[in-house]
Amino acid sequence: MKKIYKYTLELIDHQLITMPADAVILCAQMQRGNMCIWAEFDTEAHYVKRPIFIRGTGLEFEEPTCHCYIDTIQHEGMVWHLYAGREVRL
Repeated sequence: MKKIYKYTLELIDHQLITMPADAVILCAQMQRGNMCIWAEFDTEAHYVKRPIFIRGTGLEFEEPTCHCYIDTIQHEGMVWHLYAGREVRL
């Protein structure tokens, strides 16, 4: 069975989110002052840790070795770009 779940992010460069292995990240948006991503997944899937990278427009950063663009969010005068890295099995 499929489900869509919200994950609230911290506004930091890199974090690990625990989510099902087959999760497809649908979008990122601000909700009630929090940066969030929504993901669709199979409720029977095993869980992994997925790295999430947040990069600000015009700021320098080291590029992660493997990443997939998620979405762009505007918040408090800044523009943030979110990427997902390769999953890490638990």
